[in-house]
Amino acid sequence: MSRFYYSLVLMLVCLFLSLGVLASDGVKLKAEVNKALLKVSDELIFKITLKAPLGITPKMPEIGNEIAGLRIIEFGEEKPKEEDLEVTYQKWYKLTSDISGSYILPPLEVKYHDPKSGSEKSAKTAEIFLEVQSDAPAAEGTAAAATPTAKEELRDIKDIEDIPVAWGSKHFALLGILLLIALLAGYTLWVKYYKKERSASLPPIPPHERAIKLLSELQAKDYLQRDDFKNYYFSLSAIVREYLENQFHYPATDMTLEEIKASFDRCTVAAQEKEVALLLFEHCDVVKFTDHTPNRDICLDHLKMAFDFVEATKPTPIMSAVSETKVSSGSEESVV
Repeated sequence: MSRFYYSLVLMLVCLFLSLGVLASDGVKLKAEVNKALLKVSDELIFKITLKAPLGITPKMPEIGNEIAGLRIIEFGEEKPKEEDLEVTYQKWYKLTSDISGSYILPPLEVKYHDPKSGSEKSAKTAEIFLEVQSDAPAAEGTAAAATPTAKEELRDIKDIEDIPVAWGSKHFALLGILLLIALLAGYTLWVKYYKKERSASLPPIPPHERAIKLLSELQAKDYLQRDDFKNYYFSLSAIVREYLENQFHYPATDMTLEEIKASFDRCTVAAQEKEVALLLFEHCDVVKFTDHTPNRDICLDHLKMAFDFVEATKPTPIMSAVSETKVSSGSEESVV
């Protein structure tokens, strides 16, 4: 019962917080979720609605980097709607969580210029509390033991009867199905073990070759022709970050841009190339987390920056030979 009351109170608090904030000049800001209590891997819709009188043009907040603990699956922004001398703006985020626990969606603040008073004003919402429960199997139902009644009678066991086996078309069809299942099972085991051992014996692809391959595949895609700039820059940033992690053992894939700036000194990349990487990440984040629409030629320039960065930082033949010597000597020592 205590868990039920806790969930009920949490839903009432989130309902109260989703009512939004109304400023004195008619600007209304509301943040809401479709549910405050969910299970691991459930999807949650987080909406931000802003209503402002005509003449006031506020800027919707960007909070993608501020949502901690929850994973953004999808996001979008609706076109402004004008009705009754009022303009409505709306953004939405589809979120999920892989770990159970309590989470907080941060407060939102919108700043705008009031043309009547000539001053800068703002509207702000409160925090939204969420509870993610683990998806544990529920222990329901009990096995009822069947007890004989007084009306049941004990009967003698009948003698074993010989049943003649008549092989017909149904039996042959069943035999064929069983044979097919056996063949499929054998093929599955062969793929799982033989191919796995064979692929494990092959040398891994060097990080710089993998990065060049992924960048070439990105260049061949039609993101720019479809004006899908966000997916283009998400992919470009992910390829360079993965290359830094695999080539220099620097965990760039798990860091924000600010975290990379604060700890980039630990990476063994040359100082000049670090500046190129940081500049590329900044360009990517501008498109990833804002409504900025870049020029296609600029997009191709950023792709060339990534190609040049990988070429400039890939290991030289001497370094590769030294690495192979270390690996082979280590193998010989382990054999001895």
